[in-house]
Amino acid sequence: MMGREGELVLVDGQVSPLLRGQAGERERWRVVNACSSRYLSLRLPGQETRVVGRDVGRLAVPASLDQVVLAPGNRLDLIIDLTEGQSELVAVPVDRGQMMGGMMGRGGRGGGGVGPEDSERPLARLQVGSGRGAAAGGPPPGGGAEEVPLADLREVRVDERRRLTFQMSMVGMMGGGGPMDFTLDGLSYDPDRTDQRVRLGTVEEWTIGNDGPLDHPFHLHVWPMQLIETAGERLDVPVWLDVVNVPAGGSVTVRIRFADFGGRTVYHCHILDHEDLGMMGTILVE
Repeated sequence: MMGREGELVLVDGQVSPLLRGQAGERERWRVVNACSSRYLSLRLPGQETRVVGRDVGRLAVPASLDQVVLAPGNRLDLIIDLTEGQSELVAVPVDRGQMMGGMMGRGGRGGGGVGPEDSERPLARLQVGSGRGAAAGGPPPGGGAEEVPLADLREVRVDERRRLTFQMSMVGMMGGGGPMDFTLDGLSYDPDRTDQRVRLGTVEEWTIGNDGPLDHPFHLHVWPMQLIETAGERLDVPVWLDVVNVPAGGSVTVRIRFADFGGRTVYHCHILDHEDLGMMGTILVE
């Protein structure tokens, strides 16, 4: 029900690999959470780190690493000014809700048991040797095609507004008639059904709600989403994402420019087990 996480977290296919660097150097790390269900909140104590990009493009204002949670499929660009010494890249616990009042053996909002994610988990070791001296710091360099900011959709005309809702039903499981139901707008995925029809070249505002007790990461194929509002708070600066986390019992609002490509594709929960159990819909853009 939570999504299978497994017992090991690998970094580039390795268990706790050793990374090496030299003091005074600046490194760019491009990080992707390729886990099927696990959320990651990363720390790198002893090193100066700044998040300069999220999923799609560069952030208007760099963020600190502890402000960013990577849901499955999220990416970040990290600038590190290396300082001599030993460091560990660790994942700290992420509260993404709970099932059945904590009876699933996991902690979560409101308490309810101690699970395997209630403590820090080391992911990799970083060994920084003596080099050119203390890292220079300062703003990360810019320039290049990838640094061109995406358009800000907060002030543009919205052609259509929609609401989609993640839902979880206990009926099948509690009645002994089958597994728990994972749906979008009360429907399980049907590859022969078209759930959303959109005109190419338009801008739409989608509010994605979550009626369940667990966070769900929402992923739309092809078109990136500009996050407008999350948990009732509007964002002050534009953030473009491919995967947007929808908090348990809450909602997020995004704007999408359906440009460049038409066709038929899908949107879904990016927890693999939930997607496979039916939390997915089909969109046709024409």
